[in-house]
Amino acid sequence: PRRGRSHAKVTGAMIEGGIGDIAALADTKKQVLMKMFLSEQEAESLIYQAKCIHNKAFLKSLGIPAVSLKKYMDAGFVSADDFVNAHPAYLSEKAGINIETVYKHTAPVYEARGVKQPAKISKKAFEAGREELLKVKGIGEAMLEKLYFAGITDISALKSANTGELSKTLGISADKLEKIISEI
Repeated sequence: PRRGRSHAKVTGAMIEGGIGDIAALADTKKQVLMKMFLSEQEAESLIYQAKCIHNKAFLKSLGIPAVSLKKYMDAGFVSADDFVNAHPAYLSEKAGINIETVYKHTAPVYEARGVKQPAKISKKAFEAGREELLKVKGIGEAMLEKLYFAGITDISALKSANTGELSKTLGISADKLEKIISEI
């Protein structure tokens, strides 16, 4: 500890501030911790670590195996909201986990968040859709990841997508998207 601040002083300030467990620490604002004798960098680091520990415990409690959870977390999916905000196809691609397994893992997360899970697709359909999409001029691996994030897993989904909304989600112009679709 730095001069003038001990572990006991920091811990006492946290308890006085109502931070009594990891979940409370994970929800604490950085400015609040800075008033408790921590530097900005220490506060950010502590909050991040608390969120990781809390989220990992929550996701484990939903039945996600530790090995798979490590793959998801290494890929950047550290909270239940990360699981719900990304399409299972994107989770599968980024974490390197079979699409059918991803659907099995995410079902309780969607249920816990009160969100409807996207329609399931089989591994065979997922792989066939991947092959279809990669044959389209203008779609490479980077674009494929963006399409997966938006829930586009095959040509028919791309053709029927609202180009205005999809262009915002993908971060590309509607003109470029329409040009790609016209290549189909």
